[in-house]
Amino acid sequence: MHLASATDTRRAFVATWVVRNGLAELGGIALAAAAAIGLARAFGEPDTLGERLLSYAAMLAAGAVEGLLLGLAQSTLLRRRLPGLSVRRFTLATVAVATLAWAVGMAAPTFGPASAPSAAPPEEPSFLLVAAVSAGGGALGGLLFALAQRVELRRHVASTRAWIGASVLGWALALPLDMVGATLPDATSSAETILLSAALFGLLAGAAYALPTAFVAFRMGAPQKAHDTTALAHDEPEVGAFV
Repeated sequence: MHLASATDTRRAFVATWVVRNGLAELGGIALAAAAAIGLARAFGEPDTLGERLLSYAAMLAAGAVEGLLLGLAQSTLLRRRLPGLSVRRFTLATVAVATLAWAVGMAAPTFGPASAPSAAPPEEPSFLLVAAVSAGGGALGGLLFALAQRVELRRHVASTRAWIGASVLGWALALPLDMVGATLPDATSSAETILLSAALFGLLAGAAYALPTAFVAFRMGAPQKAHDTTALAHDEPEVGAFV
């Protein structure tokens, strides 16, 4: 009976973790796509430095929101395994890395030579090259996410090595899916198609990240008793969760 209960609890945790991360990534990527569509309708291709700075700031803001959604999705559920975890510190660490990642990723497209109005359209890279580069970038991003989150996690667990490895693998799987969603539509695609592609592949990317990290997250600590194990699907930050 105890083994069956533990298995059910693990399944509930993993399922909730996958759904939460999928929805968080969907929200963040769809917001970025919506911001890009809005800017394109307002200015077209950004020509002036001011328009480029505005576009860049909008993408960084979208990245910060993505980090906020992911940080809250993960930390409020991790708090069930690690009752003393600070949702605020974990989420702020996630926001910081997500914003940094978008800042690096959007710098060349926004300010590089290919972004100049007179520049010839760049040759489209092959799908395999895009997948390989984005997987490598995702692995690096996953390492940075885990190292930043480790500052809070190490207050509660003896070792974070498994979390770091799972984060590297998870983002190496997730970022290529985000890139597919961003590059699959072309210049003739409608706004609805662009948003649908971003949302669908954002959801898949969040789920891909969640699969290797869910089991590590579950093993991090023992759940709180009684009501906590039955509230996984309804998890809300408790009073004081942002302490």
